[in-house]
Amino acid sequence: MRAASFCVCVLLAPVAACAQAQKSAPVEERSTGAAAPLLLQQQRATVSYRDVTQAAFESKLAEQDVLNTQDAYNAARERADTLKVELDKAIKERAAAKAKEAAARKRYDESLN
Repeated sequence: MRAASFCVCVLLAPVAACAQAQKSAPVEERSTGAAAPLLLQQQRATVSYRDVTQAAFESKLAEQDVLNTQDAYNAARERADTLKVELDKAIKERAAAKAKEAAARKRYDESLN
């Protein structure tokens, strides 16, 4: 049991020493000095990179929207072309039916006279 607690103490000693060393540094030294401008530059770079990745993501979404809308437009256009052909066919059939009706009416009128 003593050996296990000794091993834990030996393993944790460097961690505690490192934490103590960080605590002992004055606040002024950590916030000022040569590292402060570098830290600000890193923070700005991080924010800028996040902006770039967000803009790239939004650009990809917009591109996908364009492709989806273009596909929908092309499908609607094909459907409209198909409907136009069907409409033209229906108009011709109506004209033929009206002509047939007119011919039948004419024969009927002639048969009454």
